[in-house]
Formats: sequence, structure tokens, C-alpha cells
Amino acid sequence: MSGSAHRFHFFVDAAASDGDELQLSAADVHHLGVIRARPGTGISIAAADGSIHEAELIDPASGLVRVGARYAPSRRHQARIELCACIIESGRRWDDLVDGAVQAGVDAVIPVIDHRGDERLANRRRDRTLRVVEAAAKQSRQARMAELCEPERLDSIEPGPCGILLEPEAPHQLLRIAPEALASGPPVVRILIGSPRGIAADTVTALVERGWQPAGMGSSILRSELAAAGATLTVVQAAIDAAAVAADTSSR
Repeated sequence: MSGSAHRFHFFVDAAASDGDELQLSAADVHHLGVIRARPGTGISIAAADGSIHEAELIDPASGLVRVGARYAPSRRHQARIELCACIIESGRRWDDLVDGAVQAGVDAVIPVIDHRGDERLANRRRDRTLRVVEAAAKQSRQARMAELCEPERLDSIEPGPCGILLEPEAPHQLLRIAPEALASGPPVVRILIGSPRGIAADTVTALVERGWQPAGMGSSILRSELAAAGATLTVVQAAIDAAAVAADTSSR
């Protein structure tokens, strides 16, 4: 895409090639009407295979678009990054946490149930959270829409192949742990973050015994929203670096 002018970004559930004509969703057609888009307006689309293309609106009223050139792939790694975030009571802060993590490149958001009432809160917010995920993915021109998974409980959540627990008192920093975790391949990486109330010490101990690896993010105590975005960016960059090293090694 040339220039720095803003282009609206959309997702299509189909493969795309230069010259194809594709249909946007009904919700996207409604959005085009809200912004008063005109025929010939330049947009970008993310296709089902994760490719991103320039595109041009043919008929905003029906959502018909003509696909143009493919960008260089925006996703430069194969790791799957999942953010496991304890529910925040404040709806605005929860929205900000999800928005920042999705823009930073997380592949899935998993609400985590820590206190009584959290599951009811997560279910009540689900539709709104889905809208936040979609808006953040479009804003940051992601190649794929992040998933909003079903809630899991803090007392039983598993770390998977690589689970990182954000913990201010951790002996090691995420900047060190993430590259080490991703050096051997493209695993699923889970990042677990507590609510603003924190995670009780006995729960932290139980999580570590279950296989979660504690990691800090510097000397400051960060708000959950900032910690989620910062940790995601750190892991994404570590995954990109690991993929680059692997590609360089295989080409020799």
C-alpha cells in the first residue's frame, strides 16, 4: 500500500487474488454507509488465507469490492499467542485491555475466572468484547481476526507448551524468557495476566507448580491494560526474531 493515508480494513471469508470481485459482510456494508464511502474508495482486505490486499470499492451499497495487489505478508512468524486475562470489573478497562492486546498482535483472548461473578460478567460482555476485538483487528490491519475463546478458571488453567505468568516479583524478565521459549520452534505461547487486584500468593505458587513460568516486565508495576499490550508486543517480536533466525539458518 502506498502513502500514509488511512484506509479502512475489512475481513473476507474467502481466498483473494488480484482482480477478484468479493462481497463484504452485511455489518461492513452498514459501516460503509455510516462513513459515506463512495465507489472507487481504496480499502484493504484480509483474506481467509491470511493474505492482505489492496482493494477498491465497486458498489458501497452492496459491499462489492475489487481485489488488487497483495501486500508483503504482515505476519512474520508462526507462533500462536494467547492472552489469558483475568476479568476486570471496569468494562472500560476490560475493553482497553482487549483492544491493546489485539492491536499488538495476540491471536486469541481467553477471559479468566478468578472471583465469584466473573463468569457472569464475561458472558454478559461477550458480544461487546467481540466488537472490540473486530474493531482492534481492523484498526491495526491484522491478517487474521483474533479469537475470543470461552472463559477458563484460574484454579485450573493449563500453561500449554509454553505458559508465561506475568508477575511483578518474578526473578526473571519477559525480555529474557520470551526469546528462550521461542528459540526452539513455533509453539503456542500463553500469557497469563491477573486483574488489577492481583493474583494471591498461594495461587501464584499453584500456577508455578502447574508449569506456568513467572516473568516480570521491569521495575514498574504496570496497569493490566498496558501490561497486556506490552507483553504481547514482546512475545510477538521474539517470535519474529526466532522465525528470522530459523529462515536464515535453513537458507545456508
